[in-house]
Amino acid sequence: MIDKILNRIAPALPLPSGFGGHPPKPPSGLAPHICHGNARVLQGNPDTVGRRSGFDTQPSTEPPKITVPPNSVAVIPRQWGGAGPLRPVLGSVFGTAGSGSSSESFNGIGDTIGSTDVANVQGVLMSKNPGVLILEFVNGAKDLNTVPVTIVVPASIPCPCGTTDSGPLW
Repeated sequence: MIDKILNRIAPALPLPSGFGGHPPKPPSGLAPHICHGNARVLQGNPDTVGRRSGFDTQPSTEPPKITVPPNSVAVIPRQWGGAGPLRPVLGSVFGTAGSGSSSESFNGIGDTIGSTDVANVQGVLMSKNPGVLILEFVNGAKDLNTVPVTIVVPASIPCPCGTTDSGPLW
């Protein structure tokens, strides 16, 4: 309604790029890119949400700097090029695993896969699923086995193991 009133007073003028809710896009070299492939999707443990993340390097006697957010996934950092390059972009990775009604979406990487009661759990999982990306949905999503996955990653990191780069988001 307010638009109609304003247009009667002063007809709409073309707005320069970046105004009107459409910010200018950065150069395509800085655009996030889309990765397609397959992932072994594991059921997670919702009790980890809000607790210290495996990416947190703080001593355990200090308050955590990185906690596990809801609706995120736990990963094996080696499959993403290591924890160092991945740590600064944890919240910038998002995607969908599966298809149709059995698909699950995630917003961010929240933790590393592993537990203290199984020695080298990451190595065991990677040897049981060679060349396949492994994702654990920390919100407790169901075990989906190996399913198609689409992931959007920042330009600063490569696509993870088991996926291929399908090009920039724009």
